[in-house]
Amino acid sequence: MIGAWTRLEEPEYSTVWDAFDERFEFTPTGGRPLPAIRDPEPSMTFDIRGISRAVAAEVEVAARRAFLADFGSDVEVLVLDWQHEAFRVRPGQEAPVALGGDGFPLVPTVLPDGDYYIHTTADLENGTFGHPWEPSLCVFGPKLTLSLGHELRSMLPVVRETDVP
Repeated sequence: MIGAWTRLEEPEYSTVWDAFDERFEFTPTGGRPLPAIRDPEPSMTFDIRGISRAVAAEVEVAARRAFLADFGSDVEVLVLDWQHEAFRVRPGQEAPVALGGDGFPLVPTVLPDGDYYIHTTADLENGTFGHPWEPSLCVFGPKLTLSLGHELRSMLPVVRETDVP
């Protein structure tokens, strides 16, 4: 456990990734700037190329606020980092993210930092998918597209959207 972050252990780790792979047809792109998931419906995918640290910080705050507003303080969010550890976290708990000696977070943020980062509700219905090589942030699900998606529209350019109300 890292702060309020609880590591997913086997077999849950594999079960969660298998479900994600199946639902989103996840196909790693080998570092190429291509979509890595089938765009969920509804979803909004944003271009995160060259965003400033200030905007990146706003995106992180907006994502936490949206998860809390949409699902309440008791929601458990799955946080997946492709080919690395995965976690459960409750955004309602004060859980400062520990930083490594290089200044980078020890657990995945919403914005990708060199790998695919996913933050999703346990049912995989609402969440975010960060793609470092497209580079993009996909916000998916009926609740998050209305809250986080519409908020991010004022900060970031939209690359794609599907079935957004």
